[in-house]
Amino acid sequence: MSTVVAVYDQLQAQGLVEARKNCGFFVRDLVSKMAFANASHAQVAAKTIANTPVDATVLIRGMFHPVSAQPQPGMGVFPPDWLETRFMPAAVRKVASSTVPRCLSASACSTTPPATASRPAARTRLCALDGLQRTLYVSGFSKILASGWRVGFLAAPPNLVERLLNTKLLATLTTPALFEKALAWCIDQGQLRRHAEGIRRRLDQARGRSVKLALAHGCTFAAEPAGLFGWVDTGVDTELLAQRLLDEGYLLAPGALFHAVRSPCTLMRINFATTQEAAFWAVFARLRHAVR
Repeated sequence: MSTVVAVYDQLQAQGLVEARKNCGFFVRDLVSKMAFANASHAQVAAKTIANTPVDATVLIRGMFHPVSAQPQPGMGVFPPDWLETRFMPAAVRKVASSTVPRCLSASACSTTPPATASRPAARTRLCALDGLQRTLYVSGFSKILASGWRVGFLAAPPNLVERLLNTKLLATLTTPALFEKALAWCIDQGQLRRHAEGIRRRLDQARGRSVKLALAHGCTFAAEPAGLFGWVDTGVDTELLAQRLLDEGYLLAPGALFHAVRSPCTLMRINFATTQEAAFWAVFARLRHAVR
């Protein structure tokens, strides 16, 4: 009898059953309650964002709790469906179930010439021109894989590698070994390179569509469009425009957020991957006219 009581106590502690006076124990309706709780949390988060002036915190919250189901022009990452891969889960399962000798812990700093590394080919980097004589090249993999994969690399002059590695070990000891080993396996198998090339092709197409739509709606670019983000000159105060767009379910990144001293700015940063649909630009044009 004491064993049965102990089991009921454990189930109740885990929230799986509930005790009703003079009736006994009953299994809780967790599915509907959890669904309601999750939905309520998402609604509260979205409402909080919608009622808050657009700042850096709002942009970050918007990545985890989108204000609507529409593509978000101010998003700082690739759309989730762009990052879906089969090789990442396979790599984690492989290193979790077996011993993979190679690990990035020992090669967090490298002397590999960045010109030969797998990287976007938009512009020639200073460290490639310098040959890693007086420059450092720091980057990571979370943008094209997943935000949770906090694994990066540092390319440096040979005489600085050991000192930089020692500093890294003293500061953070190591990044998660599981992800390091999984990433090393993906690199060895060529999976990361093929994935990066696929994203690059997809981004090039999206950028072309976004630029064409922006120009068609009377915008100009403050710099040559390249990479994931572009700087668009709207001709109006983008902080005011951001609040109007937020009411329509679009989270914008006004240029004032990226200045040391916040002041009115006509620029906005757009994500080319999430601004390639005409629907957004139609709403943008209507609200820009209203702000004017």
